[in-house]
Amino acid sequence: MIRAILGGVVLGVVGKILYDQGELDPLIQKAGSIFNDLAEATSQGLETAGVALHEAGDELAKKG
Repeated sequence: MIRAILGGVVLGVVGKILYDQGELDPLIQKAGSIFNDLAEATSQGLETAGVALHEAGDELAKKG
C-alpha cells in the first residue's frame, strides 16, 4: 500500500517536471501512436483469425 502511494507520488513529480519542461506532450503523442499501432495490429490479427475460423467452418459444413 505504501509502495503504491510512493510510486504515485514519484510518477506525479516526474510528470510535473516533464510537463514544466515541455517534454511531456511528445511523450504522450509517442505513447498514443504506439497504442494506436498496437490496436490496429490486434484488429488485423482478429480479422485474420475470424476469416480462418469462417473458412474452417465452411470446410466442416461441406464434410458434414
